[in-house]
Amino acid sequence: FHFHPLIVFYILLQLLNQIVSDLSPEHPIISTFRPLREPLGHSPFQVFVGALVGCTIAYLMGRSV
Repeated sequence: FHFHPLIVFYILLQLLNQIVSDLSPEHPIISTFRPLREPLGHSPFQVFVGALVGCTIAYLMGRSV
């Protein structure tokens, strides 16, 4: 079996979060640990830049024909 890298990444995030949540409250990492999460989708800035790049490429390709 081969799993998609994002699935493996998600499973590892969940596993690490579970390990840390099982630590005692006195453990030093607890005071600084923020639960890890997988970002889903793109940020608005990434969408804007992607649209800008796509429009620029389409414009340049149209001029070269």
